[in-house]
Amino acid sequence: HFTQQQLSHSAPQPYSSITNIRSSFNTLALILTFHVSFAISARKTAYMLREVFQIRLSYQSVLNYCAMAAYHCHKFNLKHKGAVDNFQAGDETYIKVLGKHNYTFFFLSAKNLKITAYHLDSDRGTRPAVIAVKEAVRTNKPEQRTFLITDGNPAYQTAVHFLNQSRTNKLTLKNVI
Repeated sequence: HFTQQQLSHSAPQPYSSITNIRSSFNTLALILTFHVSFAISARKTAYMLREVFQIRLSYQSVLNYCAMAAYHCHKFNLKHKGAVDNFQAGDETYIKVLGKHNYTFFFLSAKNLKITAYHLDSDRGTRPAVIAVKEAVRTNKPEQRTFLITDGNPAYQTAVHFLNQSRTNKLTLKNVI
């Protein structure tokens, strides 16, 4: 028994207005390319900007610019998700955020190899699994049959059972251990 408010998707909070950056949007694009797309650390990104492009920024500025852009990138991802495949693989992993363990839930499409859902939560129970599965199948076509492949976490079984109660086209779950 969850309310719609309890099933809201995790989202980054607006850090500061993106118009407050003191560099050009081209610099922001370089930061996002190096730090996010290529997973280069903030210190190395600042170093590369300084050595290659003669752009002097601190690593903290790199982190701040990414925090400013995260809110807008998340909104863009939700709006322009597009159609999803019939087969999706899901898993969760833990990450440390400010010294505390949190869990990131991901679902990936098997054919297009794109992330169809991501959710960050403080536990790996049923509620976050429901939120991740719900987002993974949000843009399904009404007649589309969806197969979810996950690990042995029982939260996925409960999440699929919960969501199938209100769906006409039932989700199918396959556990792979």
